[in-house]
Amino acid sequence: MTQQRIVAAVRAGASRRQAADAGRVSRATLSRWLSLGLEPGAPERYAEFNRAVRAAQDGAVRQRFADDRRDAERYRALVRQQGALPRLPA
Repeated sequence: MTQQRIVAAVRAGASRRQAADAGRVSRATLSRWLSLGLEPGAPERYAEFNRAVRAAQDGAVRQRFADDRRDAERYRALVRQQGALPRLPA
């Protein structure tokens, strides 16, 4: 349930902090779960959660920047650079 709320918040364009708040976990916990999902041999629940968050984020970016691919690429580059989920611009 907690992870579902986080994924839904990310899909809606929430920042990492806002997504953690939606899931009622600390930002550190969310970061730890996402990091665990990237580790080789990670428990499937963390790997699956990481994939779901990334897919939700990508969907939010595609929806927000449907008409401007250049802005979408800038946003994705920012995410890669910061390693975070910044809030989607309005």
